[in-house]
Amino acid sequence: MTTATTDNTGNYASFHIFFNLKGGVTDDSGSGCIYQHNKEAPPQTRWLPGHIIHGRHCTEMDTKHTATFNYIFVEYFNNDLEKFTDVTGFSKTQATSWYNGTVTPKKTTLTYILNCVFTPEFKVITEFAEFNPEEEIRPQLREILGDHVHDSGLYAFYDSMAMLIYLGKATNLLNESYDAILRSVHIPFPKGVRNKPDQRYELVRYISYYQVRKFDFFDYPRHVESLILRISKPALNKNIGTIEKAYQNLD
Repeated sequence: MTTATTDNTGNYASFHIFFNLKGGVTDDSGSGCIYQHNKEAPPQTRWLPGHIIHGRHCTEMDTKHTATFNYIFVEYFNNDLEKFTDVTGFSKTQATSWYNGTVTPKKTTLTYILNCVFTPEFKVITEFAEFNPEEEIRPQLREILGDHVHDSGLYAFYDSMAMLIYLGKATNLLNESYDAILRSVHIPFPKGVRNKPDQRYELVRYISYYQVRKFDFFDYPRHVESLILRISKPALNKNIGTIEKAYQNLD
């Protein structure tokens, strides 16, 4: 909740901000932050030095760091204290003191938190899970993936000697790996080979899945896939991978 008052000249307003954190931590006592705000400044306003936070005189840098922390906490952790502590490793006491302005977070702390938000985490869902081409395909893939059917990430197909023959990236691992395993085999075989396989699933004996988080503007699964393809060059991949910047342009 935010309340505002103006002085006699109308040039400045005092904003008293009350914070409410999920996880049972609240501040309804009126001991939030009081900011002096220049109404004549542009919309991207500046908070002026000389603010009072819990009776403590603070600098402009203090309020900038506190405002930055609050933005990150609300925007990327949904005001969820449990989520914040789980992802960053900081305690609830630390998070609450930064949020309420009783302690000013350092620049290195803010940088670390942003790294926790945007650094991709790779998770092994399963490696070299057995696949039987004689059985129904989709139920096998669903069982292998378990609770990760809708995850983004990478999948890898291996032959009977556990050699990598295809690598793909997906925003939905179940649907896209299922489509990929049904595609035709495009590589030529020697003339003497009989019973040449027509579809990929006929060659696959093992499957691996990896969870790779995808952000709105960062296609990390594709970035990782491209690098691996350039190194390993699996036989059934038509493209060897193009190394491009992970950050997409904003049009």
